[in-house]
Amino acid sequence: MVNQLPQSCRFVVYAHLDARDLFRLRGVCKTTRDTIEHPYVWKRMFAADLFTLVTESNQEQPTAYQSIVTSIRQACGFSFTDEMKWSLSPMRWTTWPLMYRACAKKLHYLRRDVTRLVAELDEIQSLRRERGHLKDMTQVRGKRTGTEMRRNQLSCVKYINKSTRRLWVADHSVPTLVTSKSDLLQRLQTVDTALKDSTATAFTLRTQLRKEHRKVLGLIAAARAQVRTVLVHECQDSVAPVASVQFYEALLGAEHLYKDDKDFGFDPAFLRVGSAQVALLPLEPTQAPIQDHNGAHFAITCTDEADFLAIKASLSDDLKRAGGPIAAVDFFDYGRYCPNSFIVL
Repeated sequence: MVNQLPQSCRFVVYAHLDARDLFRLRGVCKTTRDTIEHPYVWKRMFAADLFTLVTESNQEQPTAYQSIVTSIRQACGFSFTDEMKWSLSPMRWTTWPLMYRACAKKLHYLRRDVTRLVAELDEIQSLRRERGHLKDMTQVRGKRTGTEMRRNQLSCVKYINKSTRRLWVADHSVPTLVTSKSDLLQRLQTVDTALKDSTATAFTLRTQLRKEHRKVLGLIAAARAQVRTVLVHECQDSVAPVASVQFYEALLGAEHLYKDDKDFGFDPAFLRVGSAQVALLPLEPTQAPIQDHNGAHFAITCTDEADFLAIKASLSDDLKRAGGPIAAVDFFDYGRYCPNSFIVL
């Protein structure tokens, strides 16, 4: 059904899906070619949702993804500082949507595994307490009668309040106390066996959790290696920044950080696109290397010409569909303002 929606509607659906549901859209991404033609929506979602997982969360209400990572650290016994010391190898890169899907799928399964590990750890603590109680009951000195053993088991009753004692006496479902030492030893052996099994299961789950968590960090490291562009919008007058802000908000889903500032056209203004930041820099008309009839243009900095060619092929059509006054896309050297960049007029 999602396949039959228009392209703009599909992106709205993608943006509102949680990670636990997004990993089911692999077929949609492949059939509509959204993975190749429009990587910017997915890149922004990756930066906003997953880049924050490799940082130490100090928020009062962390996101669902950050809560999963925090629970993994607590269950496996390592901290954010320990993660920083790990030697991680970036995973093989494919496309932004499929990498997002891979991370979301692993986080979905990790949430389930963390729940299982916490349950196993609670069971281990319960078995340890029961084993300690059984050892105390079996390690008695000298010959003791059954009455004395029952008196020893009930010696703590005097520290319990009267209402609780009456409640226990009225409850007829309380099992009969074990008085035979052979029965106690048999029960102790059963508890020891169950404790060994639970400990082995918890060790396996903890090892698997650490392994899968390292894979998630490897996927995020591969995505960080792909973030090699910095957006810089250079304006010529005080009217152009308003259109620039609207343009970036419509195309990239950017968030203007200084919406209440009426004079931001005369001072550097900033937009946030995921974890990246877009700077609006006012320039004099004589400083701008290329003039156009709207008095504004923007540049995207690239690390090399290969990046320029790849982004140019996918960005030019997107900008035209966004309704902006786009005349051409060309490569230009901004010098000290924006070296090795291309201009969209």
